[in-house]
Amino acid sequence: MCKRAFLALFVVISSFITIKDLSAQEAIYTAGVAAIDMDPPIGIPLAGYGSKRRRAPHLDWRNRHPHAFFFTPTTGFRDRLRSKAMVIHDSKGGRLVFVSVDLIGVSNRLYKDLARKLKKFGYKKDQIFVSATHTHSGPGTLSMNIGLAAIATDLYKKENYKHVFGKIYQSVLTAINKIERVDLFTSQFDAKKVQYNKWRKTRREWYNPTATFILARSKESGEWLGGMLNFAMHGNAMPLEDTRYSGDVPGAIERATERKIALLNDSLAAPPTLLFMNGAEGDVRHRGSRGEEVMEQVAERFAGQAAESALIFENMKEVEVGIKVKSGRTFVGIPSYPLEACVERVGMMRALLAIIPDRIPIPLPLFPWSTKLNVAKLGGITLASWPGEVSTALGYELEAKAKALNKGHDDVWFLGLTNDYLTYFTNKSEYKEGEYDSCSSFYGYRGARRIIKKLTKLMKKID
Repeated sequence: MCKRAFLALFVVISSFITIKDLSAQEAIYTAGVAAIDMDPPIGIPLAGYGSKRRRAPHLDWRNRHPHAFFFTPTTGFRDRLRSKAMVIHDSKGGRLVFVSVDLIGVSNRLYKDLARKLKKFGYKKDQIFVSATHTHSGPGTLSMNIGLAAIATDLYKKENYKHVFGKIYQSVLTAINKIERVDLFTSQFDAKKVQYNKWRKTRREWYNPTATFILARSKESGEWLGGMLNFAMHGNAMPLEDTRYSGDVPGAIERATERKIALLNDSLAAPPTLLFMNGAEGDVRHRGSRGEEVMEQVAERFAGQAAESALIFENMKEVEVGIKVKSGRTFVGIPSYPLEACVERVGMMRALLAIIPDRIPIPLPLFPWSTKLNVAKLGGITLASWPGEVSTALGYELEAKAKALNKGHDDVWFLGLTNDYLTYFTNKSEYKEGEYDSCSSFYGYRGARRIIKKLTKLMKKID
């Protein structure tokens, strides 16, 4: 009897161990999504414009405004600025961290500081993607680059950087604490009457209209937790004279689409969070004039189209379980002011280039000569970082290079404004046009070529 009891106990224990082992080997995703209000102090100048309408009448030598020197201080909030994070794990140890923050850009220092803090939780630097939504109504004073400070962000303030960085870090920790078993789904649609090309005057309809989602649904509750949206859009709908904080069009699209996702759930106790991950937006903005009303109309138009197509479950595709990452540095070029590209823009005679250099080198350490690039594979989705503002043509070129590899890179997310900010990037023909984006390209079209070449190599290696 004792032997039988022992045998029965052995079978039960063996069965439990077997079930546990099978569960451990099951291919699953776990994920957490969270959003934190950044609540920057009132008085920090808005970053993104060097226009006279945003500049202070006089330089603040007397320190009348503790946060502002070159630009007019902020006066309040039009809507909340957020840091949103999504953390994804697979059952084989793969990990990814995505952050979408309502800023004009993300410095490499911020990316490195976040990677350093997350290292103790087991996250590696190449697993982290920190993207700016590119709102032109977010806080400045966060960059130590004196060139950017004078042009568009105002002088660096340590206390403001620490405040914003703390909120970003908190958003990631909150997402980590919310990790649960999920199913991931992807879907996409082509947005209509939402964008136009603001620099290619003869090609106003030249832009990428495709909006792509990665959405997480809880295995336990069946509710949609939120996820990420990849879409190209400049965040400059707010009037320049309006000195209130705002997430601008990207933030409005997030909020409007979150409301549509919430309608898919039975409970509204935990509203979903959507991360706006900007794409090749260097020459793309919203349709219509500036203004709050136009901004909200564009957002509602986008969200309504998403609800009628991409957010219908039958139109979604489950993301295969698996995470891979690759990263590497590449030489971008010697940063220089692109006089050649700016000559026609300012109406000067191109004959000047016969007696002066076509590019004027920018001294170190204002802008680096190299950059680090990250590529991730989430199931069948490839996500590639780009440290700046990229033209539509370059976005399409990278997609074509990826698909030509014939290694399952048919679904490519182009993540602009991610992990650093190295100004604008265009291709050669756009550079020769002499529009604003080429005149603001400190690495020229050759810098863009080098980045695309490196990203293509990383995609080739990742499989």
